Amino acid sequence: MKIKSILVLFSALALSLVYVSCVHEIPILPGTGGNGGTNPPPGGSGITCNKDSVYYVNEIQPMLLSSCAMSGCHDAASHKEGVNLTTYAGVMKIVKAGNANGSELYTEIIRTDGDRMPPPPMAAMPADQVAKIKTWINQGAKNNSCNGCDAANFTFSATIQPMMSTKCQGCHNPNNLGGGIDLSTYAGIKSAALSGSLYGSISWATGYSQMPQGGSKMSDCEIQQVKKWVDAGALIIGITALAATMFTACYNDKEDLLYPNGNTCDSVNSITYSKIVVPVLQQYCYSCHGGNSPSGGIAMGTYATDKAMGANGKLYGSINHSSGYSPMPQGMPKLTTCQISSIKKWIDGGMPNN
Repeated sequence: MKIKSILVLFSALALSLVYVSCVHEIPILPGTGGNGGTNPPPGGSGITCNKDSVYYVNEIQPMLLSSCAMSGCHDAASHKEGVNLTTYAGVMKIVKAGNANGSELYTEIIRTDGDRMPPPPMAAMPADQVAKIKTWINQGAKNNSCNGCDAANFTFSATIQPMMSTKCQGCHNPNNLGGGIDLSTYAGIKSAALSGSLYGSISWATGYSQMPQGGSKMSDCEIQQVKKWVDAGALIIGITALAATMFTACYNDKEDLLYPNGNTCDSVNSITYSKIVVPVLQQYCYSCHGGNSPSGGIAMGTYATDKAMGANGKLYGSINHSSGYSPMPQGMPKLTTCQISSIKKWIDGGMPNN
């Protein structure tokens, strides 16, 4: 689908934006001792992030701080049941490197009864986070880090939403409204952005509560990404992507915009839930259908809910824009043929949790 280049305003706006990339600064928890502590120093080991690897400092640590290491649970002061998840050493006490299914950390977060972690009525960890923890453990549960932040990338789906999910939603979701703020949906994140509280909190500005609470300040690069997104209007689709659709082609035809990290869609080879399906759903569905107040009463964000949507036909029917189904993602372009084919292949294969 081609769209005519008719709006000069967007052209001028897009060309006027100048982006400066930065090196990702790896956060250090207070008291971990910098170079001699348990976490790598800012900048990590200088390793560029690999899309097939999961990194403790960049991804796992922020997830656990947000969802588990809170007051009354597994922070340093409370260390409920003797478990302190604020340090790598503490995490490794309940992890068997290379064996996720034999690790208490993993088995507790995938429970479906009242003893799962985080405990009800708090929301279960999102499926994409559970998948990352599983992958990290099976990859050896290393105390690793990488350089992967680029301040030039600040779209909501590829940058802001994953950042909020990893670092903020554990304390700011419908079941745990820290400060009365819900950061589990686009509407909630946008509201916090436009009110000034989001940037004020993560930049530790005077008059705002420092966030993430109990953890290290976000890197300068991440703060720049949030600020640029807010300054651009807190859009659900970035200005550069919107401008590109005006000049050359439909957003669905712009693979570099759909896959900003250099990934490409592959519907031919083996389709896995954790590496293929979840990233697509996270980018296009979870922001509206996640948490405990999902849009339209349609819940997604865990393997169980995603599988239910696949089994009842609604997932494929909606993303395929089939007759009788509401076209999804709402207000955004249709998913690519490859993405739709990948999800269909996963459904037809019995929707394994792989």
